[in-house]
Amino acid sequence: MRFPMVQPVTEMTRAALGDRLAPGADEYLDMFHDDAVFEFPFGTDGPVPIEGKPAMADYLAFIEGSTTFEPFELTEAYTVCDRTVVLEYCCRVHAQPSGTAFHQQYVAVIETDNGRIRSYCEYLDPLNIPGVVERASETPLDSAPLAGNLTTLDAILREALGDQIGDEADGFIDMFADAGVLECPFAPPGALRRLAGRRAVAEYYERLTTIQGSDGMVQRAVYSVEDQGLVLLEYDGTVRNKRDGGTYRQRYLAIVAVADGRIILFREYWNPLPVVASFGPAGPVPIQA
Repeated sequence: MRFPMVQPVTEMTRAALGDRLAPGADEYLDMFHDDAVFEFPFGTDGPVPIEGKPAMADYLAFIEGSTTFEPFELTEAYTVCDRTVVLEYCCRVHAQPSGTAFHQQYVAVIETDNGRIRSYCEYLDPLNIPGVVERASETPLDSAPLAGNLTTLDAILREALGDQIGDEADGFIDMFADAGVLECPFAPPGALRRLAGRRAVAEYYERLTTIQGSDGMVQRAVYSVEDQGLVLLEYDGTVRNKRDGGTYRQRYLAIVAVADGRIILFREYWNPLPVVASFGPAGPVPIQA
């Protein structure tokens, strides 16, 4: 078996994708098309895609022996169309040769066709990797302007959710149910990761907007999970630090659940590395705030 260290994720992915994968795709690279693209948008070396199976084999050979994985736990699987599945999963990882163990959390957008994976975009929390926290403040900030039609999160949500959201909901806060929950699973350890209730979300955003602004967002993709009442969104944004005027690009994946015309869950994954580099290890609004 080539690359046995990725066998745990192979088993999880095979089980999650089921008959979307052709029979006999038992090893990791067997599951991919020859020209498949593997991307880590929140990787410590930046969002550099790995294109094609030869490049993927080189990458796996590079990390062989440096990382081992325990069995993966699949927490959620969302079928957004015949070809695309979004998975949330986690694993206990061991960094070699030290044997240092750490917990890692992931969300992946996987596109398949003709029994093989065409693209695999995996978002992970880089701050969980040993040694990354200590150098996170040195992360280079990408200040390049966004390409595409600039808009706002309110507009992206309104278009994506359509008539699932009541017409009287004028903005992001108004879209939340009284007991709606906001989650930021990849927030730095000193920052807020979960808020329950529209009032708490409103108070948080009131503080946040005095420190952080946005120079616009560009929608990347919208996926509807009709049988679960969910919408999944991918978008890019430019974040402005109002303290020093600096800006950086950020990428987002949000899982949004709606009931009775209001958002009951808004789980937003974003890269904590530029946040720490711009605002510090506790982010723009520390927990104690």
